[in-house]
Amino acid sequence: MDFKNIEAKIKKWVLQLQTLPEGHKKAILWTIVVLIALPMLFFWLQGTLKRMESVESIDLGLPEFENVNQSPATEGPQNQTNGLQELQNQVNNNSQINNQE
Repeated sequence: MDFKNIEAKIKKWVLQLQTLPEGHKKAILWTIVVLIALPMLFFWLQGTLKRMESVESIDLGLPEFENVNQSPATEGPQNQTNGLQELQNQVNNNSQINNQE
């Protein structure tokens, strides 16, 4: 392999690039940037997804909590009314007990 021949070809190619208009130079630059960035983005996303999967499988030993706000929509207003009636009955019972004493 003749490195002087390769060196001459590279110098010739660089001289051709230098003679191009500014717009063509920018287009070549951005094409190279995109071609390098796409594989980097691909591998970065793969690594991130693998890390997120490993984070989901870590057991931190935290207690599990029930979701208290899970009540059927059909029982909402009726359930609240029953609760208010029960509370009012308790207050009435307490006031009757206090009056008897």
